[in-house]
Amino acid sequence: MSKFRILAFVSMFILTSMINKAEAQTQRFDIPLLSNTQKEQIKKLEGEKLPHLKPRVLAQPTPLEIPAPPVPQVKTEIGYKGDFIKIYKAAGQKYGIDWQVLAAIHKVETGQSGDTSKQSNRGATGPMQFIPSTFRAYAIDGDGDGQARINSVYDSIFTAANYLAVNKAQGGSIDFALFRYNHSSKYVNHVKFLASQM
Repeated sequence: MSKFRILAFVSMFILTSMINKAEAQTQRFDIPLLSNTQKEQIKKLEGEKLPHLKPRVLAQPTPLEIPAPPVPQVKTEIGYKGDFIKIYKAAGQKYGIDWQVLAAIHKVETGQSGDTSKQSNRGATGPMQFIPSTFRAYAIDGDGDGQARINSVYDSIFTAANYLAVNKAQGGSIDFALFRYNHSSKYVNHVKFLASQM
């Protein structure tokens, strides 16, 4: 008796599934038709221009300008020329003298001349205005050409740095070294002022 019930139940289940499947395949959805009035309203809406829906053209953003890192510049009010700055720095570093002091001496002595035979009325010669005997005592071959020449801007700047270093070491100050370079307090103060402006 129980087998019969199970068989009946299974048959009923299969039959119900088949009916549901058939109904699902034949099921359709009716889309309501639009009236003529509704169609006209839709056409009217499609033809309207809505200003707030127009695409807006945005102004092009200005390109981001990243400023270049500041380049240290020497003040030009004193008429300084940067032509020989590499020589000043190399000589100053080698002998422990501020490059600005070397540049100031060069400025005062010959207006920062390059290789020159300029001579003062006291017999000082070359770009850094050395008395020849003093130059020979402290001479440095600054450009590495095998000879130290009083008229060479390289050699005279390196020689000046050497001279100042030796005299600074003896006196313990740059003031003493500058005074030995030119025996004048006015000269010392003028060179230091110019150096402070560079």
